[in-house]
Amino acid sequence: MRGLTRRWVWSSDDSTGTGESLLDRLLRIRGVSSAAEIDRFLKPSWSHLHDLGAMHDLTAAAEHLVEAVRAGRRIAIYGDYDVDGVSASALLWRVLRLARPEQPPRIFIPHRIDDGYGLSTERLLELRREGIDLVVTVDCGITAIEPVRAARDAGLEVIITDHHDLELDEAGRPVLPDANLVVHPRHPRASYPFGELCGAGVAFKLAWQFARTWCGSDRVADIFRNELVDATALVALATIADIVPLLDENRVLAFLGLRRLEQAPSPGIRALVEHADQFGKGPLDGEKVGFRLAPVLNACGRLGHAGEAVRLFTTADASEAEGIVRELAKQNDARRRIEQRIFEQACSLAEARGMTRPDRPAIVLAHPDWHPGVVGIVCSRLVDRFGRPTVLMGVENGLARGSARSVEGYSILEGLQASRRLMKRCGGHAAAAGLSLEEAKVEVLAQELAAHVAERLAPEDLVQAIRIDGNASIGEIDRDAVREIEKLQPFGRGNPAPKLRLASVRVAAPPRVFGTRGEHLELRVADDSTRPPRFLRAVWWRAVAHREALRQGTVIDLVVEPQVDGFRGRDEVIGRVHDARVVEPLTARSPAAAAAV
Repeated sequence: MRGLTRRWVWSSDDSTGTGESLLDRLLRIRGVSSAAEIDRFLKPSWSHLHDLGAMHDLTAAAEHLVEAVRAGRRIAIYGDYDVDGVSASALLWRVLRLARPEQPPRIFIPHRIDDGYGLSTERLLELRREGIDLVVTVDCGITAIEPVRAARDAGLEVIITDHHDLELDEAGRPVLPDANLVVHPRHPRASYPFGELCGAGVAFKLAWQFARTWCGSDRVADIFRNELVDATALVALATIADIVPLLDENRVLAFLGLRRLEQAPSPGIRALVEHADQFGKGPLDGEKVGFRLAPVLNACGRLGHAGEAVRLFTTADASEAEGIVRELAKQNDARRRIEQRIFEQACSLAEARGMTRPDRPAIVLAHPDWHPGVVGIVCSRLVDRFGRPTVLMGVENGLARGSARSVEGYSILEGLQASRRLMKRCGGHAAAAGLSLEEAKVEVLAQELAAHVAERLAPEDLVQAIRIDGNASIGEIDRDAVREIEKLQPFGRGNPAPKLRLASVRVAAPPRVFGTRGEHLELRVADDSTRPPRFLRAVWWRAVAHREALRQGTVIDLVVEPQVDGFRGRDEVIGRVHDARVVEPLTARSPAAAAAV
């Protein structure tokens, strides 16, 4: 079934009238049915986290760090420049500093443009020349075969902690860097129960095991315990921002961490949350983190240097934190302007070069005016618009560098690694990756990636899909039901906000256009199957183009996400529209048309 914008995919054959509450029905659709499963899902707790010792090299890495700290050896934390890497670096620094306050670790965050993604041989050797004895990577390093070899040859010890996909050789076998220790939830020589932690999740586990080893007991000293509880706020930020599945341990850490975020355990977090509150107060949920907090943090890594975000979470006092957040907000505003310009250019280029035709299953573009730090966001927007894997790169001095994003069911990293001979650098995971290659090879990559996608996805898979949980009636979506649904939070990848189909509802009033640019629609829809009819206000963002198809009197199927609108003191249930399908179009002769006059 097709809507006005997307292909509709059903999570189940669910129907209304089963006698279940809406919450119970949504839990069942998510595969949560037994009393024990429901209790675990709705009440995440620390006891639901997996045994620390099950992760490969985690215990050994903690012991190695304890020995290094006690010996007074100089340690550097080498992190990535996104929210995940910054959060991971900060939380590990804060815990290690407790053990030796007079000699805290050094944090090194590469510059996105100058250093590129991942470990740099040059920067590692610089750290060694500075007197660093041990480097601990967070959220990076698992594919850094040559940099790690060079660092070890120079006498630098290296502990890798990462969550990204492993490098594969031509036979498809994993290739690991020759580090002293490698901590990874999907290590091929271990069987950790949950492999989808983000980088900060892995760093948190290491910090926790370090505290246990330092204290000589599973029950750590209060100073460590308090710091680890506070660290869950950073893990929640990273888990949501990095778009890892919000299931299993990720759900537990995000749930616990969101509660800690609300308590603002540090000046940096307090300043960040207060800035977000300027644009409307409300619960600190996954959406607020993903769309208000994370973009501000990511802005410095995209347009400046992520070291400012690290300082925000480590050494900044209240006054410094407010200044840092103000500057990050300015950079984020600039990022939005650059993003919109690149998006418009990329859409025009993709269409002009025929990359949006049904026989062209991938978009690969490079342009000298595109900022490599912003193209990743634009990739996601092109995937939303055109429904196909997308690679966008900036070009400077003959080198193309940028990002890739994918559609459900296709690993963009696998596609890029199939052309690894073209690459200078490539890393990431199935949904997103970073890369660099010579500008002259971009067209070859475009051809090879398109062929790779075509072998694995059918043409209908390239129509952007929306996954619908099931059917509901307007009468079911009341305030109590929506508050019950909120128990399923935090929402995100793997646990999306419920999307329900309202079947054969009538557009009961002319659609209202709103927004500063007049790009949004507000609908009032009615369920005429009840007496009296039930009504619902529905809001569809950036949907003004569909205004004519949704004239008063038209009968439609509507896919909505039930919400409570608290704007300006309201406490009203609304439907956030994700798509619509015309069931009975309004015609001049139809009874609905006559009634609408």
